[in-house]
Amino acid sequence: MSVVYEAKRADGRYEQTVALKVIRGGMQSADIIRHFLRERQILSTLDHPGIVRILDGGETATGAPWLVMDMALGQSITSYCDTAGLGLFARMSLVADVADAAQSAHSKLVVHRDIKPDNIIVSRDGHARLLDFGVSSLADGVNDPGGIHAMTPEYASPEQLRLEATSTASDIYQLGRVLAELCEPFSQSADVKAVIARATADVATVRYSSAASFANDLRRVIDGRAPEAKPDTRLEASLRLIRRNKILSALSAVLLAGLAGWGITLSIYTKEVEHQRTVAIAAADRADRGKGVLLDIFRRLDPLEQDGISSSVATSVSLLEPTVRDVRERLPDDPALQAELIGWVARAKERSDETDEANALASEAVALLASSGDRTSTTYAAALAYRGALDIDLGNREEGETLIKEALTIARSAPISDEEALDTFLSAAWSKGSDWISLRALFEEALPRALATGSVEAEIEVRSGLGRALGELGELSEAEAQISQAIALTESIYGADHPRLALPLSDMGRILNDMGRSEESIATHRRALAISSAAFGPDNSSTLSHQNNLALALLGAGRSDEAITLFEMNLASRIRTEGADSLDAGELLQNLAVTQSQAGRVEDALVSLARAEAIFDVRLAEGNPRRAFPALTRSAILLDMKTYGEAERNARRAYDILSKTLPAGHYATEVARCRIGMARLGLGDRKGARSYLEPSLAALASQTGAPAAYVEACKAAGRELELPAAQ
Repeated sequence: MSVVYEAKRADGRYEQTVALKVIRGGMQSADIIRHFLRERQILSTLDHPGIVRILDGGETATGAPWLVMDMALGQSITSYCDTAGLGLFARMSLVADVADAAQSAHSKLVVHRDIKPDNIIVSRDGHARLLDFGVSSLADGVNDPGGIHAMTPEYASPEQLRLEATSTASDIYQLGRVLAELCEPFSQSADVKAVIARATADVATVRYSSAASFANDLRRVIDGRAPEAKPDTRLEASLRLIRRNKILSALSAVLLAGLAGWGITLSIYTKEVEHQRTVAIAAADRADRGKGVLLDIFRRLDPLEQDGISSSVATSVSLLEPTVRDVRERLPDDPALQAELIGWVARAKERSDETDEANALASEAVALLASSGDRTSTTYAAALAYRGALDIDLGNREEGETLIKEALTIARSAPISDEEALDTFLSAAWSKGSDWISLRALFEEALPRALATGSVEAEIEVRSGLGRALGELGELSEAEAQISQAIALTESIYGADHPRLALPLSDMGRILNDMGRSEESIATHRRALAISSAAFGPDNSSTLSHQNNLALALLGAGRSDEAITLFEMNLASRIRTEGADSLDAGELLQNLAVTQSQAGRVEDALVSLARAEAIFDVRLAEGNPRRAFPALTRSAILLDMKTYGEAERNARRAYDILSKTLPAGHYATEVARCRIGMARLGLGDRKGARSYLEPSLAALASQTGAPAAYVEACKAAGRELELPAAQ
C-alpha cells in the first residue's frame, strides 16, 4: 500500500537521515488512508529502543498521508545471524530483545500481527529493532476498521489463518516461529525445544502469558537455568545448580591443560557422559534416594545456604567431605548408586588438584561396583578407566595401564551408542599423554561412538584430541581438518567467544605454526588467550597454557624476545603455584631454552635444559618421547659451539628414545639422526656421517611438519658430502 524513501532533513536545523513512508499513487481510497493513519497513530504511542520511532507526519498537497521514521540500517535478523556467524545462545538473546520490544507495544494495547524475520532489522552493532506496524491492531478488541486480515502465512498464528480475532498471543506465536527458524541449524537442548513448543502452541491459551515471560524464559535457558516451559525435576535442579554455581566453577572446570615443548597437550573434558548417567539413575528404582542425597549435597554448596560465608574454592572442596559421609551413611545397601556419587566427588577433587584424594575415591567407587557383582558393565569399565588414568597421572603407570586395558576390553564389546563405553575410551585416550600413536588409535575408535551417541560436546572433544595426535604425527592436513570441525561445532553451539573455544583454537594455532603459517598461528593463539583470560583470569592454569602456546608461535615467527618475555612470566607463575619441579615447569624450561638458544643466549639455554631434563627424568615415564627433547635441543647448541663429541652423545640419546616411541620417519627422529651425522662430520668421519645423513635427508624430504631451520641445517651438512637429497 505504501512506499518508503530514504530522505534527509533540509530545514537547516541539523543533519538527519530518515525513512519517509507515503501511500503509493493511485491507492488513496478512504479505507487505505484510514488504515495508514491508524499506523501513524499507533507508532506515535510507542517509545522503545527496539521499535523504530515516528518523528513526524503530515499530508501531501494531494492529501496523501505520510510519516517520517528513524532510518533503521542493517539486515534482517536471519541474514544478520548467518553473516555474523552467531551461535545458538546469541540468536536466542536477539529474539529475547525483540520480545522486549513486542512487550512494550503490548503494554500500549498494540498487537503487531506480522512479526517475521523481514520485519526485524539488526544493525551492525547487534541492536535489533521491530519494524512495520502497518497491519497492527489494538488489543482492546478494536481491530482494523477496514476489516483487513493482512498476514504472512508462514508466520501467521493458527487463529490468524482461521481469520479469527488476534491478541498478544498471536505475536508470541510469531516470535516463536522466528526463534524456531533461527535455531534450526543447531543441535537444540530439551530446554530450547520446550520454549519453542510453548511459544508456538496451537492453542493460544497454552502459549506464554506475555512476551515478557517468553523473553524471560529465553534468558533463563541462556543463563543455564530451568525455563518456565520445562521446570526441573529435583535431580535436574541439583545438577543445574552445580553447573551454575560460581563457587564450583573451579571444580567443574573441564580444561585439562598441559604445556608444549615439541607438542601441546591440551584437552576438553565434557560433562555429557555424567549427565547421561544421571538420566539413567533417575529412571532407576533407586532414583528418589539418589535425588535426595544430591539435593542435600548441592544445597550445601550453594552460597545462599552458607550463612554469608564468602565464596571460595577451598570452602567448596571442604564441603565435599560431609558429602561423601552422607553417601556412605545413607546409601549403605546400594553400592552401585554409592559408586556413581563418589565418582562425581572424585572428579571434583581432581579438578581442584587434589589428585591423591581423587584417586582414593575413584578406587572406592571401583571397589563398590565390584562388590555389587558389576564387573562386566560399561559403568564398571568407565570407573576402572578413570581410576587407571589417575594412577598414571600419579606415576603408577604399570598399574594404571593394566586397569585401562581391562576397561577397554569391556568397552569394545558394548554397543556403539553406549555413553559409558565412550567415557572409557576418552579416559583411556587422555591417559596416553604424548604417546601419539596410541592416542590417535583410541580417538579413532572413539569418534564413531561419539557420533552414535549424538553428543556434540563429545564429538568436539574427540575431534580435538584426534587432530592433536595427527598433528604430532606429522599428518598436518588431516589434523587441520579435524580441528576445524571441532572449532565450527563449538562456535555453532556456544558462539564466537565461549571458553570452550580456547582449546581447539590453541590446537589449531599449533597446527598452523607447524605448517609454516606463523602469523595465522599467532592470531589464533592470541584469540585463545583472550578468551581464556576473560573467562578464567590471567593466572588460571589454562590461561597460562595458552600464554605458553602463544610464546611458541612467536618463537616460530622468529620473534624470540617477545617469546622469552612470555615464557619467563609464565615460568614464574607456574613455580609459584605448582613448585619448581612440576612437569609444567619442566615443559616451560624446555621451551625457554629453545628460545634462549635462538636469541643467542647459549649459557642461559644450557642451564634451562639441565633443569628441564632433571624434571623430565623424574616426572615422565621411561619411554616418553618428551624425555628426548632437552638432549635434542642441547645437541644443536653444542654443534654450533663445535663441541662435536658432546653433541653426538646428546643426539644419540635423543635418537634412542625417539626411534622407539615415534612412528618411523617422524621428523623429530630424523632430526636427531641427522645431528649424529653432523657431529660425525665435525669429527672428520665423513663415511660415518654419510651413513646417518643420507637416510635422514631422504626421510625429511617427504616431511611437511619439520621446522625449516632444522631441515636446512641437515641439508647444508649433506651438501658438504655432495649427497643428492641435499641439493
